[in-house]
Amino acid sequence: MDWILGGLSDIAADETGTNSFAVQNHAILPAVSCRIYPTLTSGMVTVEISPADSTQFRAEVFDLTGSKTYVDEIIGLSSLQIDLTALPPGQYLFRVSDANAGHPVRNEKIIKY
Repeated sequence: MDWILGGLSDIAADETGTNSFAVQNHAILPAVSCRIYPTLTSGMVTVEISPADSTQFRAEVFDLTGSKTYVDEIIGLSSLQIDLTALPPGQYLFRVSDANAGHPVRNEKIIKY
């Protein structure tokens, strides 16, 4: 699975069938700043977008199998708190994208313990 304009790259399964991937951690749309933190958490993750305006964004969380575990719209907000306490410990990929065009704004790998 490749995402247009950045994001996941080099997804492959090794001889044991375990999937691995590389994450490009950078902002794609230059007019938008996006932070996702903390990257090591026991539950809560914050997504900050600036400038907060009328642009709609979509926040999505995927597990390592590629299954979507969370999705929410960010409309005119400067931040969003995402609660991961119900998810099992592991690695997750956060993607924030333009909700209308689907262009990625930021991708970040998060580890939940």
